[in-house]
Amino acid sequence: MTWAVEGEIWAVFDLVWKYLLPAMSPSALLEDSFAQAELARKLAGLALAPPQGAAFTLLAAAVNGKTYRMEPNVLKIEAFSFDFGPIQSTLKLDMPAGQQVIVAGNAAWIEGRMGSSGLAANRSSAAGAGLPPIRTF
Repeated sequence: MTWAVEGEIWAVFDLVWKYLLPAMSPSALLEDSFAQAELARKLAGLALAPPQGAAFTLLAAAVNGKTYRMEPNVLKIEAFSFDFGPIQSTLKLDMPAGQQVIVAGNAAWIEGRMGSSGLAANRSSAAGAGLPPIRTF
């Protein structure tokens, strides 16, 4: 399993022990071709649509290309910056293990690779639609 949990990790394990462990058995399940076909049908129909909207908002224009320094935090992000473009946008995260770069398509998925804290890079996909307006008081 892979997850990012802030706080008490044992709450996640409690759910695993409560729901997954009782469903496990030492022997393989009997083959069920009807269930396999139904699962294949459901999986084939799954899709996650990318966000839609303006790629370049007033807020995006205000923060584009600027680097923002972070206070110490649980994710160990030291600084971040955005680079918004007409086809794709980039989020750069400066971390102790190096810089993480996330490229997101504007209203379209872009596949990439992203590592964490010096670990091997994993496949990732990202999409976005600019930044929403922010109200200040």
